[in-house]
Amino acid sequence: MELEYEVASGSAVLGEGVTRVSAELRLAGFDVRLVEAPSDAIHGYARVRLSEAAGKLSVEIVSHTSETESRLLTVATEREIRATAVQVAEFLRAGLVPRATVRAAPLHNAEPAPQPAPVNARPALKRSLRVQLGAAVLSNWNAGDLLPLLEIGAGFALSRRAWLTADLHLPLADAHYEASRGSAAYHSWFATLGADSALLSWSAGALSVGVRAGAARVSSAGAPSAPLEGRHASTWALALAAHVEVEQRIVEPLALTAGVAFLTLSPGPVVAVLDDERRLARPALIGAVGARVFLR
Repeated sequence: MELEYEVASGSAVLGEGVTRVSAELRLAGFDVRLVEAPSDAIHGYARVRLSEAAGKLSVEIVSHTSETESRLLTVATEREIRATAVQVAEFLRAGLVPRATVRAAPLHNAEPAPQPAPVNARPALKRSLRVQLGAAVLSNWNAGDLLPLLEIGAGFALSRRAWLTADLHLPLADAHYEASRGSAAYHSWFATLGADSALLSWSAGALSVGVRAGAARVSSAGAPSAPLEGRHASTWALALAAHVEVEQRIVEPLALTAGVAFLTLSPGPVVAVLDDERRLARPALIGAVGARVFLR
């Protein structure tokens, strides 16, 4: 079978038509020979002629079977070329023209058919804004105290692997320090800005590392044994932290998180009962779990 076409320089419509029609004919089992110089003679079983008219693809099919001539003429826009190519192949395969022996033929310049996505595959998170709510515990591991915190966070995506973050930690209760001559209690809150980068990622989550910097406010109150009197004090400090976190998506757009941060405050606040002193957050460990929602 001959596929004829009139050469037109820079014709995207004609080029697309030649590619689509030749591919569909080969898939239907026909031997196709491309001819750039159209003629009126039919060599083989049929002739398909493609040309461009007013920006549209003109398709003419002429076939001879048992001394009977069949003719089809159709015009297609650029968006209709794919469907028209299928119709041409079906017209010739319907018995109007005998087919050559079916053999595997390479499809030159034919676009591969799109493959459907796996049914069980979860789409990757592509949202650029996120918010987070969770619970955290701050501990100076060399002192053994525990300070419960409420964690509120937000993030903005710079890319698929990098985020700008903002976090606020609020105290839920005081941490207590027992000394030989009394006790002390303290609490702190801190706000930080930072950046996270995905170290490892998979289809439903990621392992990220990041840094944080911000300000902390520490307040303490002493309760020494009589006849000593307690004092109250508050101080500001610079908060610096290194952060590691695991994120696991449950359903779109919700994910669960678990992380740990190494925190230091400068200058380091001190809680003291006479000669017994406790230096806060130098260094300290924060463990946190939470839920994260991707908004857009």
